[in-house]
Amino acid sequence: MINNISMYSLFTLSLVNNLFSILLLMKKNVLLILCIVAVAFISKGQTTQLWGMTSSGGTYNDGTIFKINPDGTGFVNLYNLVHGDGHSPYGYLIQASNGNIYSTTWGGGNNYNGGTIFKFNPVNNFYVDEFDFDFLLTGNHPYSGVVEAQSGMLYGVTTSGISCPGGTIYSYNPITNSHSDLFSFDSVSGFNAYRVPILGNNKLFGMTGLAGVLDYGVIYSFDIITNYYSVLYNFDGLMNGGLPYSSPLLLDNGKLYGTTSIGGVNGVGVLFSYDTLTNFFQKLYDFDNINGQGFGGSLMQAANHKLYGVSHSGGTFGKGVIYSFDLAIGSYTNLYNFDSITGSNPQSSLIQLSNGILYGTTSKGGALGCGVVFSFDLTTNAYTDLFDFNGTNGLIPQCGLLAVTTSVGISDFKSSDDSISIYPNPATYKLNISINDANFNSAEIKINNILGEKILQTAITNHQSTIDISALSKGMYFAETIVDGKRSVMKIIKE
Repeated sequence: MINNISMYSLFTLSLVNNLFSILLLMKKNVLLILCIVAVAFISKGQTTQLWGMTSSGGTYNDGTIFKINPDGTGFVNLYNLVHGDGHSPYGYLIQASNGNIYSTTWGGGNNYNGGTIFKFNPVNNFYVDEFDFDFLLTGNHPYSGVVEAQSGMLYGVTTSGISCPGGTIYSYNPITNSHSDLFSFDSVSGFNAYRVPILGNNKLFGMTGLAGVLDYGVIYSFDIITNYYSVLYNFDGLMNGGLPYSSPLLLDNGKLYGTTSIGGVNGVGVLFSYDTLTNFFQKLYDFDNINGQGFGGSLMQAANHKLYGVSHSGGTFGKGVIYSFDLAIGSYTNLYNFDSITGSNPQSSLIQLSNGILYGTTSKGGALGCGVVFSFDLTTNAYTDLFDFNGTNGLIPQCGLLAVTTSVGISDFKSSDDSISIYPNPATYKLNISINDANFNSAEIKINNILGEKILQTAITNHQSTIDISALSKGMYFAETIVDGKRSVMKIIKE
């Protein structure tokens, strides 16, 4: 009796033979299409990993970059930060449209320990200190990461500086490696923007932890087209809260949602909304010690449309909580109380994967007291300590997690030339082509569809080049590169 696998193999072999006969008659890019047939019967899948950073620990005790599977397996310490290239990251990783991962470090670099902007290549795990902040000439000590605009420019904030003691709003061009301070905070406009602003409608929306007219921080906007800064709201430190530590969340209704670390009826912060269309501020909830305090990670909205967040302290054990806020009925729920054994004192925001589960980190607690990666199932309210840091692989993760998805299950038709890298893969908007041969004379790339038809073609003039594939339909393509007459082909997925 022939088993299912054998029957499938015979069917596949027969189909391949029939296609082979047809393709010989076509006489067009036969070699390329045969390669397509060779991989067309292997099922496509995807895997998602969680990437993050620790603020200290690792080989040099300067922090780490890590990745881990959503089930807690497969932890890899990807990079150990070292003082000269940046240390103590507190912000978030982002994967930019060029495929590289970017963030900032609070300290380190080559300019008076002012911090850095760094780039991390997820293909070869190569770390680059892109820019060193200088407290004499620029803002310094960025306590957050960066956000990317549609133009590919990166934007962020710093917390201090000699000429700008309140910090700055800055831009960074990853193509030209150029940094520009766009705005300097002051006692009226706000001091100490701890977290990265959010971008919407060509405006950055953020909060400062101090200063403003009432000296308890502000909500601000900054137009990246006109460079116009505006204070939207001054916190009073009293009933409407003060000293906001997190980033605001901007929803489709035009409202910002956020938390403060002090103020409110119980003095430990509030949850609020601010309508950017009507300039109306509304307090939605007063935190208390029993059900968590306002100091903690930024809010996020899950697929069920509820807001979710974490508090750094408060709750049953005083170690923080996971909470939800239902916008439809204005209801706050304490979902989970952290303890020292399975993680405590979270300071970063949550993310939700396609499986519906929330993921985050705690800065302390766990088996060794060094922090954990955890999951929280919204269906069962089950909390799981997925991974315990031990200091050697990282310590005090205060940074949020980033979901990085890659294709698996397809035998990649890889380039035969290891000096050429094409990434990210899968890609949505842009492909990056990296040629490591410093002496190449001429190069070009062609994108062919599964029939071998040329979709686009362009010359490669630099060692690092980018091509726009946003207009391509979703599916599988082949990138054919020719460098000094040497031809290589690699399968790519357009998402």
